[in-house]
Amino acid sequence: MAKNIKQRKTKKSRKSEKKWGYKDKNTIPKLWTIKQPDDLRFRCDGQVDLFHFTKKDNLVDILKYGIIFGDVIINQLEGFNAPNLTSESQFHDPGHRSKPLHKSETNNDYNIRLAIRCDTDEKIINYGWFDKIYCGSLHRNMNRRLTGIKSTYFGDIDKQYIYKGHITPDMIESIYTWNEEIQDWVRMTQQDINDICEKYKDLPFKPRTGIRQLRITGLVFNDYTGMVKTYFAENDHKETYQHLYKYSDYICDNLTGTLLRKYRKKVFYFSHREMIEELIYFVMKRYNVMVQSEYRIDLEKEMLELQKRINLSH
Repeated sequence: MAKNIKQRKTKKSRKSEKKWGYKDKNTIPKLWTIKQPDDLRFRCDGQVDLFHFTKKDNLVDILKYGIIFGDVIINQLEGFNAPNLTSESQFHDPGHRSKPLHKSETNNDYNIRLAIRCDTDEKIINYGWFDKIYCGSLHRNMNRRLTGIKSTYFGDIDKQYIYKGHITPDMIESIYTWNEEIQDWVRMTQQDINDICEKYKDLPFKPRTGIRQLRITGLVFNDYTGMVKTYFAENDHKETYQHLYKYSDYICDNLTGTLLRKYRKKVFYFSHREMIEELIYFVMKRYNVMVQSEYRIDLEKEMLELQKRINLSH
């Protein structure tokens, strides 16, 4: 019986390893211990070098704070925050969204392209190289599984880049929007930009109401922009799940090693299965276990307050 259980666990572990693109974490080098080859280094010329694709509702924050968010997943439980860029002027999607931003059939807000001027190439890391060296080809393999071996639906990973730094507003050379009629990107006027910012700047809640997975696991705080904590401090009052993030931030600040990995694994388990209520209860219960009795929260009361914010944000 014990042998059969062990065999099942081994088979499950191998399946997970195959899914996440690595065979043995001990064969993956420690982050940044291998230098990017010079022939893969992106050469900046001080002009418009790279592009970033986003949504209209992000524009007002980007023009204030710069580009400060980008999920870089290393494996099932590790990752960091750094902006994602591409040298392709057409859509790219390292996050594997279900459809291209400029072809969304349900929301025409998914159609902004930012042209970025970079003054240094030292912070620009080729995503294809990074994926092979540090992720065991996780992202390339995922592209193949989702779209077919030769598909470029998500863009060419060898023309995508991680920016290890803060892309400030003054690095944004120009802003384009997708014109469905002529099937091309059109440079936006300052009035167009102002109209979009005016639409979103005074909303009481952020347009996105889902839980930030990288926030609740603490991975977003592995931050190469140096701006994430500032942004959250100034904008958390607009987050639907503001109170939940307060508890998850405390958990991630105070757990380390195996305990932190177990916490993240449980969060991803609930999140991937869209078990949102179970996820929320799990985080709040974990918080209560970690704090002294006088700081513990009433779970039912918190759930009611959270539901009120969810209702208000819709």
